[in-house]
Amino acid sequence: MHFMDHRNLPAGCKAAYLRIVAAIKLHKVKTHPIRFTDGGNRIDYKGKVSTPTANLQTIKILLNSTVATPDAKMLTATIESFTSARLWIATNICASRHLALSNYTPVKHTPGRFRHATRPVAFFLVVDNFAIKYVDGVNAKHLLATLRSLYNITMDWTASMYCGITLK
Repeated sequence: MHFMDHRNLPAGCKAAYLRIVAAIKLHKVKTHPIRFTDGGNRIDYKGKVSTPTANLQTIKILLNSTVATPDAKMLTATIESFTSARLWIATNICASRHLALSNYTPVKHTPGRFRHATRPVAFFLVVDNFAIKYVDGVNAKHLLATLRSLYNITMDWTASMYCGITLK
């Protein structure tokens, strides 16, 4: 990528922009992340430019389910080192395929929600953040091992925060 004056764009091309996003996240390993996003609304690309993700209302489903299920617990996990939304789209596709090899599949009609075919484990994935409901530590560790085989992850077994929301 390089920068050019918008007046020098070839005919039929639109100018895009780079957005620098800086944050302070004291609850994460990388406490001062900086990432770049490009002007996705300005990109003329015929392929997939977004990934299904959960919203706050659907995350509440998992929170309520955890409270209502006997012996259920929740943990959160974060994939470290994401820097680009475009990279995330490719990574999300790869992660979904990798998770499917271990029988974790998306729940139809609920973007960002996954569950295991036979284990009592379900989770929401929002960009690089996992909220994981599990009934037994062995089952949670199965998912974590699957994730660790592709990514560096950090876990919070107390699930004190998810997507910047403090949980109690």
